[in-house]
Amino acid sequence: MVNKVSSFFKNIFLVTIPSFIVLVLFFEFIVFRAILPASDMPYRSVITSSDDVVRFAYIRGMYDKGVYRKGEIKARYNINKEGWNSNKEYVERKSSKIRIAVIGDSYVEGLTVDADKSL
Repeated sequence: MVNKVSSFFKNIFLVTIPSFIVLVLFFEFIVFRAILPASDMPYRSVITSSDDVVRFAYIRGMYDKGVYRKGEIKARYNINKEGWNSNKEYVERKSSKIRIAVIGDSYVEGLTVDADKSL
């Protein structure tokens, strides 16, 4: 009787462990890489300047470009050297043009649309 019980648990162990490993590998390499990939998120930081504004950190090659995913939203972002989600670099020029600053929340941030389609 003891031999049958130990044999039963040995068989259960030999069936469940390899099945669990195969399941974990399936989710890691198939589901989470091809079907449900994780969202790239730009790194936020307080750039110490005279204004102490929370912007995205521009770290070339790491956090400057990526794809933001949330539900069915899939949008490419591009963080410029000033820390904003934009394809343009902002260069201070002396001109007579009036410039307008837009301040806001996630609608102004524009991560849910491609960088070339945002404000």
